[in-house]
Amino acid sequence: MSRHVTAIPVLLAIAIAGCGAEPNRVAPKSPSPECSFGTPDPTAVATDLDQVLADPERFAGRRVRLRAFLTNEFEDHGLYISEVTTKKPTLDGKRAPRCDVRALVPPMKALWWDAAGTPGAGCNRSLVTIEGIFDPCEGGHMSLFSGGLHNVNSIHSE
Repeated sequence: MSRHVTAIPVLLAIAIAGCGAEPNRVAPKSPSPECSFGTPDPTAVATDLDQVLADPERFAGRRVRLRAFLTNEFEDHGLYISEVTTKKPTLDGKRAPRCDVRALVPPMKALWWDAAGTPGAGCNRSLVTIEGIFDPCEGGHMSLFSGGLHNVNSIHSE
């Protein structure tokens, strides 16, 4: 019994000391060497994701180059405005009026990107510059996105 009585204050002191310790911090993800492919097209329209989302008709069918936080996960090949929106996307996006998409919910304020044939696995959850042809009617998985990039010809981490 005396060993248990002695052990309790010692364990309590260790637990209290541990509560004041600096919490474990996750280091920002460094870009993977696989997160760079292709050569940028000098004729691509340099823009940002906010502009494409605000005026999808203006960029429809054009090759665009933009910075975004890229996800490359099951059912989520997304391009988001910020790292925060990759974790909690909001359904407050809009589609071009001409798009006949029958979706149950409004789209996310994000773009889908066609990952087929693109070595983008190393870019998951990274800030990238990506280039592709914008389609305002491509909604991606379950039409949850406000548009999409296809024929992606380059991705480079920031």
